[in-house]
Amino acid sequence: MKRGIVLALLFVATASNAAYSSRRVVMPIVGRVTGTGGLEYRTTLWITNRADKPLRARVSFLPRGQANPEPAFRDVDVAADRTVQLDNVTETLLHAPGKLGALLIEADGPIACSARVAAAAQGGGFTAIPIELAIPRGGSTLLQGAGSGVNGEFRYNVHLVETNRSAIEAVVSLIDANGRELGSKPVILRELEALTIPVAQLAASVPPEATVRIRVTRGSGKLVAAGSRVVVASLDPTSFEMVTGEPPRAAMPVGELVAWIAAALALAVAALKSTSGV
Repeated sequence: MKRGIVLALLFVATASNAAYSSRRVVMPIVGRVTGTGGLEYRTTLWITNRADKPLRARVSFLPRGQANPEPAFRDVDVAADRTVQLDNVTETLLHAPGKLGALLIEADGPIACSARVAAAAQGGGFTAIPIELAIPRGGSTLLQGAGSGVNGEFRYNVHLVETNRSAIEAVVSLIDANGRELGSKPVILRELEALTIPVAQLAASVPPEATVRIRVTRGSGKLVAAGSRVVVASLDPTSFEMVTGEPPRAAMPVGELVAWIAAALALAVAALKSTSGV
């Protein structure tokens, strides 16, 4: 693969989007690679624990283009209300130099994760996608910003990751500004497989404005998706999270749930007494 294409796979937004807390999250594209001029692009990962007690996060590397039934992993301890920074994470922590892929991060408490792929000051950052947002069979999602620009100044890549440890089939389509499908590509994702698809593979030509639609058609797996757009001349990066519904909500603690139920029962008893005249 040419170095310019490799850089397009890695570059994402200069400023990260909001990081949602979850017990299981996915970084759709990470790695270490040598770029133009011999620059070494590395991934820095931040894991934040907002709870009032320490937690342990398991960081697993999912090499791109293969099933990962037993991915390599390392456990990371994060103190209460603290952030851990892991520099060059795919090499120093996970011992996977020169590889591209995704990260699956699972913890025993809610975490928020961000990452940056960069060589010195050049590069971009992105945030992890909660597993709760993964798309099942029959579902679909969209990625914005997939057009080539007025003068073809942009290139764009779609990053997919299977999250449910089961094979899945999906159709990735390129849609123009008028809602017409210009082309599509069926894909199969095996267990915890990460895959990158350039939009140039979806249609004979990419219009100035376009959207990517991803439909999950078969299988019991689930997927998350992200897009990355790069300005060809300057390598200025932008990332796009998949379009979803409401952000995932943390489960209500058991004690709080019991208190709510008790309050509801008390109100119901009071109402019955009122209507019966007791």
